[in-house]
Amino acid sequence: MYTSPTAGLPSSSFFLSSLTSVSSKRKKAIEDLQNTIRILKFYSNNDFSFKDVHNEELFFQNGKILVEVVQLFERHRIVYQSKHQFLGDL
Repeated sequence: MYTSPTAGLPSSSFFLSSLTSVSSKRKKAIEDLQNTIRILKFYSNNDFSFKDVHNEELFFQNGKILVEVVQLFERHRIVYQSKHQFLGDL
């Protein structure tokens, strides 16, 4: 009596549904990781922070302050008495 080598194994649709659920879990994990990296990147203190930035609201408040400071200086031209070498010229 011949028995199929696949006898007693789950159907291929079972494997496809398992792969789909693993794939969706992986996509969800990647999205969560990207969101965490984004939060750590933008909502932490950096060189341009005038306020301690810990959340989205403080991030936008700091952005408004930064824009105001740049607008204060945009009318002025900073001139040096001698020319300074740029790092890109080395």
